Amino acid sequence: IACTLVVIGPIFGVARRLLPSGWFGLLYIMMGILHFLSPDLFCAVVPPPGTWGFWYIPGTAKFHVLWSGAVEVICGSGLV
Repeated sequence: IACTLVVIGPIFGVARRLLPSGWFGLLYIMMGILHFLSPDLFCAVVPPPGTWGFWYIPGTAKFHVLWSGAVEVICGSGLV
C-alpha cells in the first residue's frame, strides 16, 4: 500500500492542482449514470456467487450494478 501511495499520490496531487474543483465528483456521477445506461457492461465484471468464499451477498448482478451506480451518483454529488 505504501508503494502505491508513493507512486499514485503525486499523480493525484498534480491532477488536483491542474483540474477544476469537483472534477472527481463529476467523474463519479458520470460513472454512476453509466451503471443505469449500460448495466450489461458492468454486470460482466461482477464476480459469480461464491467467489468470495464465506462472504455471500444475495441478489443478482444487475441488482448490485444498479445500487452501486446509485451510491456513486450520491457520493459524487457530495464531492462536487
